[in-house]
Amino acid sequence: MIIVKTIHTFPLLLILIFMPALSAQQEITLANGEWPPWLSENLPYYGLASRIVTQAFSLENIKVNYKFYPWKRGYREAQMGLLNGTLLWNKSTQREKFFYYSDRVLTGKTVIFHLKKKTINWETSADLKKYRVGATLGYNYGEEFERLIKEIDVQFVPSDAQNFKKLLQGRIDIFFLDIAIGNTILKALYSPETVALFTSHPKPIRKMGYYLLFSKENPNNKSLLKKFNLGLSKLNENGTLQRFIDESH
Repeated sequence: MIIVKTIHTFPLLLILIFMPALSAQQEITLANGEWPPWLSENLPYYGLASRIVTQAFSLENIKVNYKFYPWKRGYREAQMGLLNGTLLWNKSTQREKFFYYSDRVLTGKTVIFHLKKKTINWETSADLKKYRVGATLGYNYGEEFERLIKEIDVQFVPSDAQNFKKLLQGRIDIFFLDIAIGNTILKALYSPETVALFTSHPKPIRKMGYYLLFSKENPNNKSLLKKFNLGLSKLNENGTLQRFIDESH
């Protein structure tokens, strides 16, 4: 008679049964928007910033789902806790009331765009008072230039594309925008011959960090913040973050 020993298979069965639950990937949802080349539903990886965020979370076994909204709606839904968070934002006192900030995802450089045929000279913000200035609604240009905006006649429009159109038509002299964003928009809007009419001043208005925001309304977000920062640190240390930036260029 053959005796089959099964006593050792029971613990193994328990391990196999519970293994999927133990290794299940956590999922989160973030608001995203159109801000190429960093963010866009129509770009590979949804843009450079989305790629960085996705990979940082992936290193901590977290899957990111993006919902693409107009900026105000995405921000509002994240603020209310309907989503885990939103990307990509710079720091402000107002936002810190509602969100936890991640470590810096990217650093942007805001410059003055203008037509090549017009010479722009400036050392301080006061030097810009003699120019007709274009700006985009909803942007944070920093404390120094927010004060300047109150002192001069700044023409606000809803989109960056409209400001470039006004530059081309000679209706404004200068326009503040992140250099990577501006160059991407110009190439999308105009022919190479028209793009060649524009330039940007070498002296930046400001450099600023951009961050992932986690809603304070979600009790799990403190833990997610720590995991994201850990994953982002790993990307920095192993050179992947810089490789992503280089590839995007």
